[in-house]
Amino acid sequence: MKNKSMKINNNKGSVLVFALLIMVILSIIGVYTINDSVIEGKISRNHSIYKKNLYLAELGVKEAVQRMEGIAMGPVSQQPNGLLGVAGSWLVEKDFEKNMSKDDWSDKDGDGFPQESNILENARYLVEQLGYAPGNNIDLTDQGAATYLVFEYAVYGRGSFDLNSEFLLEVGYWKRY
Repeated sequence: MKNKSMKINNNKGSVLVFALLIMVILSIIGVYTINDSVIEGKISRNHSIYKKNLYLAELGVKEAVQRMEGIAMGPVSQQPNGLLGVAGSWLVEKDFEKNMSKDDWSDKDGDGFPQESNILENARYLVEQLGYAPGNNIDLTDQGAATYLVFEYAVYGRGSFDLNSEFLLEVGYWKRY
């Protein structure tokens, strides 16, 4: 028997295989790059919405505090219940339902609970009167003035820039009467 061995000295096809391999590698890198940029865009959008919701909630808290400060109050002997009875429905007593749903924050019944911001419609606020601030009552009777009490409040602001997200901000606040 005769042993026939053939050697192929033709390298023309190897360039084509090498070019296809490089194209596949570049395509995979391109797909991952596009996917990464899409994900980064979504992260950036979510962060932007988060910040807008935070700023809206902060606006609600600031508006509530300004409204509280705008109510003229005298000594405790004239107003023993703090702002309760003086303020509107945006001020509630201690232990109200804190786990309010989005519908509860919408004020569909028009009772002002919670209060919609006068500045932007997507901001709302609510104030909870917690009672007397412990250990911080001020007695000014030795100076000829009446006794003043310090009330503690929880001020809630809610911002909702779009329908799918919201931010609820709670701030402690003390006010002297």
